Amino acid sequence: MKFVGWFIPQNKKSWFCIPNAVVKSEPMDLLNYTHDAILSFIHHVVINHDDDPLKIFLVCYSKNRYDELSKFVGSLKNITIKFVYLTNDKIVLNKQRISWFFAFFSSKYIISNNVMERHPFKLKKQTEICINYYTAFKSDLVHKPKVNNIDYVIMPSKISSQIDSVASHIPFSRYRYLGLPKEDHIINPRYTRKEIFDKLKMPADIKKMVLYAPTHRDYERSGGQKRNILGYDGDYHSLNEILKKYKAIFIIKIHGGQEKKHLVYINNLSNIIIYKPSYEYTGEDILPYVDLLVTDYSSIAFDFMLTGKPIIYNFFDKEKYEETRGFSWSPVELICAGPISKTKQELENAIEMQLQNNDCHNHYKQKYDWVNDLVHAYNDGNNCERIYLFINKLMLCG
Repeated sequence: MKFVGWFIPQNKKSWFCIPNAVVKSEPMDLLNYTHDAILSFIHHVVINHDDDPLKIFLVCYSKNRYDELSKFVGSLKNITIKFVYLTNDKIVLNKQRISWFFAFFSSKYIISNNVMERHPFKLKKQTEICINYYTAFKSDLVHKPKVNNIDYVIMPSKISSQIDSVASHIPFSRYRYLGLPKEDHIINPRYTRKEIFDKLKMPADIKKMVLYAPTHRDYERSGGQKRNILGYDGDYHSLNEILKKYKAIFIIKIHGGQEKKHLVYINNLSNIIIYKPSYEYTGEDILPYVDLLVTDYSSIAFDFMLTGKPIIYNFFDKEKYEETRGFSWSPVELICAGPISKTKQELENAIEMQLQNNDCHNHYKQKYDWVNDLVHAYNDGNNCERIYLFINKLMLCG
């Protein structure tokens, strides 16, 4: 493929952009973009670009909303967007692969989304910029990339870059801490609180929103027993009563990489619901209006710190998780700026305390602010613009 690529004319004003594969499991695209780093960045570019003509090849994993997307990109000036489809349709997969590689090799700039996923066929005359989508919480030493051809990696802070450099084996000198694109939407939401409540069809009496957003479990992919979605056996009527008492709703958002067949869902409880993906919003649109986040080892904890609101860490399987995947921090409790629960009762107590008394969060404020400053070089909502200016400078330098 590299040999063929050398003979394909290259456009120095062309980008080949690859969103995260998680968009396969959630309805996201260039119109519903806020949860993905690449889609957020490209949407910012198409709205703000007014310089020389720019061509963007954007990889898509679905043909949903083809007409709406075509109409949107057809109205753009000084910028051309070509969708490169890569679906699971085996009949057209070979043709799609050919189109994918042609677009890839005809672009001077490759904008990727995951530092652990390499493109060994990338040419030396191409420049790859990886806009990473997370601040490391869990260990990435389990990944062992075989090639080291990414030219620049975008991260949210210096310490995030240092941690990622160790795991990726990419020299720290190639890292630029300019911020994460999706975090712009936490600082500058595209919807109001009322609009989000309306889109989620919240009951009129609901005053507070609690979000449970755990990461996936690698060890569950190879089999194992089923477990409750919150990690603990038993029913959750008592938690539901707590939520009703404080007029709160508890939304459970399952990670796109979670092996769902291992989960036992919580059903028929009035104030505990499962997040329903939609083309009208993403998880990032909800975060600014979440009053309390419950998570585990997910980097969403770092994203959410930009809101300044409380976090509870649900460590129901900490020992097993540490043994099978591990953490980027040791001890991991060092960067947990909120109560840690390891039993069902501890989790329910922590949720009630936070819903009952907002001052509980003040107990963790000093640590919260310290971690927030540690993992965010910027909190101004201008991450996309910084990345855009950085790439523009590369283009001007040739």
